[in-house]
Amino acid sequence: MSQVKSCLVLLCVGAVITMAQSAPSSTTVYDGRWWLSANHDRQAGFLEGAADCLTWVAHEEGFNGTADQLQGRITAYYKKHPEQQSMLVTEVWQEVWAKLAKNVKPSKQPSGGETWSNAHWYLDGRWWGQGSTDEENGFIEGFLWCMRSRVKDGAENYPLPNSHYFSKGDQYIRSHPDSGKKPVAEILARFRAQPTSK
Repeated sequence: MSQVKSCLVLLCVGAVITMAQSAPSSTTVYDGRWWLSANHDRQAGFLEGAADCLTWVAHEEGFNGTADQLQGRITAYYKKHPEQQSMLVTEVWQEVWAKLAKNVKPSKQPSGGETWSNAHWYLDGRWWGQGSTDEENGFIEGFLWCMRSRVKDGAENYPLPNSHYFSKGDQYIRSHPDSGKKPVAEILARFRAQPTSK
């Protein structure tokens, strides 16, 4: 009888460990403390992933600017206002962009650079792998933060840890040469949780 109880305890402990390992890293708060501890590439990736989701999936406005335009300004904001380090990166992003936009004169024609008519801009399979692993991980963090917090049913669709989606997306892109033109967001959608029938 004691062997049966021991086996049951081990099964329960194993189930708890498995559930803990499969739960998303929802304890990460993408605020000033996180921002100042993240390296340059991870910050850039976060902004790219969050912008992709906020623009093309959540359809929210006001998340403008490139990582190059924003990173230094967001860092400076948090350093100048240490009491504001609990503000989310996306809140500071909107604040610094609003100040920057006041000083930029709108032009009728794009002045150099690339323009995109397709959803998700340049964030496709070709983009993936050109930067660092930190930038790719940052993208996953930003994209999934948005999916889980700003998109209906996003948390249910992406319940596993960020590392799961990074690994699956990376494996898919590297093993499918034709994935170059597919947006990373669409590739990640292949690995979202399947709806359960009620």
